[in-house]
Amino acid sequence: MKKTLTITIILVLFLGGCSKNINSSQSPLSQKTNQDNSLNKETEIILFYSNACPHCKRVESFIKNNNIDKKIKFQQKEINKNLESRNELIEKARQCNISPKNIGVPFLWDNGKCLMGDKDIINFFEEKING
Repeated sequence: MKKTLTITIILVLFLGGCSKNINSSQSPLSQKTNQDNSLNKETEIILFYSNACPHCKRVESFIKNNNIDKKIKFQQKEINKNLESRNELIEKARQCNISPKNIGVPFLWDNGKCLMGDKDIINFFEEKING
């Protein structure tokens, strides 16, 4: 219990400043699942983000400008205000052998593969839609 609380506090402090990125106003990257994807197999892709994160905003703009949410099935989860999403992010990062102190957003989980940072995530989406 003490360890979990410590990790949560570290994450809040670390990610709260946008470690590799986070913002507090509501955003189109609100927690939702994007469906109706003819290009995507049945996969679990999750984009973790923060509304206070400038790098997350770049990913958000790319998704919006390229209609990615209409082409690829994925979930978007905000981690600052949603403890369940934050804990899920920590668990996904652990599965990729990423320690909680090294987690940053934007963070993308693709069935066991983890990506962090706007450039890698935008490249991921570009590759998915361009084949």
